[in-house]
Amino acid sequence: CSGISAPATINSARVLDNVTNASVTTFTANKDSTVTITFGDDCYVPPGLCVEEHYYSGTVTLPNNPNGYYVTWTTCCRNGPLVNVASSGNLLYAQIPDPALAGGNSSPEFVPYPRDGYFCIGNVKQIDFSCSDTDGDSLRYSLINPFNATSGGGTRPFTLTAFNAGFNILNILGPGSMCTINPATGFVTARPAQLGLYVVAVKCEEFRGGVKIGEVVRDIQYSALNCNY
Repeated sequence: CSGISAPATINSARVLDNVTNASVTTFTANKDSTVTITFGDDCYVPPGLCVEEHYYSGTVTLPNNPNGYYVTWTTCCRNGPLVNVASSGNLLYAQIPDPALAGGNSSPEFVPYPRDGYFCIGNVKQIDFSCSDTDGDSLRYSLINPFNATSGGGTRPFTLTAFNAGFNILNILGPGSMCTINPATGFVTARPAQLGLYVVAVKCEEFRGGVKIGEVVRDIQYSALNCNY
């Protein structure tokens, strides 16, 4: 809540061809609402932890394109200080298929930010990064290196956020910790070893008839706390 200010409007979100990276159009999304998440349960309410969710919407009309599209928008910076990654930009990204795809398509949607969205030092926690998909497509999940920014014009390849010393994609939470994902369910099992603010990024890919048609990414920050139950 006291981090980088969220804009009132997302300006110039870019839509690009999924194969050629050619720019197709841009669009604007306006903020509809802001929700402050209530953390904790009857056993424990974490002190000093405050996270806001901001909801934006906009409309863009895209021609049929067998290549499909992807959408990018970059913020200047992340909240900090961060334990596992360097201070950097933050890229919002989703890949969508051809609008003419038989049966249409809605991208997978991640579950809401959970009320237990924090780590407790030394304790194993399961975090729900699963998605729902109204089309019944098959979903597959993986932990990924968080994105920093796009290249010129908002295109791929994306610049990856640099990990701090002692951290990497195979050791996201650092020495003495664990962080793994179930590729079928999207549940992350994690146990941090030191206090602080961490970034965790998950990719959800959707498949139809065994063919990949799109993907979405969730990139969020989790605080590791000394929890007292």
